[in-house]
Amino acid sequence: SYWQPDNTTALVANGTRLITFGAKSVQWFQYTNNLNTPFSSPDTAAQLIGLRAVNSLCQLGNIVVWLGASDIGSCGVYINRTGTSCERVSSTSIEQRISQMNIVEDAIAQIWQDNSHIFYVITFPSENVTLCYDLVENSWSDRCSLNSKNKQMAWRYQFANKTKEGKIIQACTNYIVEQTEEKWNEHDGTPILRMRRGGVIHSDQTPFIINSIQIETNNGDYEYIRPNQAKMMMCFSPDGGCFTDKEYVDIGSVGDYDYDCIFYNFGIAKVFTIELSCSDNVPFALYDIKIDADSVGY
Repeated sequence: SYWQPDNTTALVANGTRLITFGAKSVQWFQYTNNLNTPFSSPDTAAQLIGLRAVNSLCQLGNIVVWLGASDIGSCGVYINRTGTSCERVSSTSIEQRISQMNIVEDAIAQIWQDNSHIFYVITFPSENVTLCYDLVENSWSDRCSLNSKNKQMAWRYQFANKTKEGKIIQACTNYIVEQTEEKWNEHDGTPILRMRRGGVIHSDQTPFIINSIQIETNNGDYEYIRPNQAKMMMCFSPDGGCFTDKEYVDIGSVGDYDYDCIFYNFGIAKVFTIELSCSDNVPFALYDIKIDADSVGY
């Protein structure tokens, strides 16, 4: 860059703007239509946030995302949406996990849009870990593949791209190219467990009781008929560690817009963590969650 003794490791062209990345800095340049100086950089168009892993840099439209490095931390994920500024989107827990990894420089990332959501997925091959950031929901989650011993490994899909028909094409880590399909069973017929575990629910670390949890689903966007209602499973942890046995509720039938699933009787605790899952051969979407809780008063 012009203002830092930093070697350029990557470039991104974003419309009439050119973004240069180094190990310690990022700088924006604007096209000037001048043959002698085709690009110029305003005084305020640079930051001391570098690119820690070259292959973590991704672009979708005007959105640019990368694993950054700066004086205040070298494990943050940054995003540039517009203009010449960027914001840090990685949570404290995500950065702590990355900081505990031995090798992060070989990270590989991909970004795509699906069902009105934008996903940035970064895989750390040396650590066998894949993290996913939903830019619309501003939330992080894990993605993984299972090996022959049913152990969670890094997600084997990489380099997502869409066809004209809207299908997502991805290369796998074993050099196989696959097309995603709307199916909820493995090739051998084994049901795919779709699971999401939430963060910690608490009330300033004072005891409280959860009377019920209402989850809003939507099963009205699909054109086929199934004979029976599918089930959603939920378990919870009252201490952030051990989880209870699973409880089951219906998630509605096709055409049941804004179907409410309600779980009752959670007991008293200082913290709660909820886990939701579904293994039935159906698609479904989680739209909202409402918690009815009261303080215990002691």
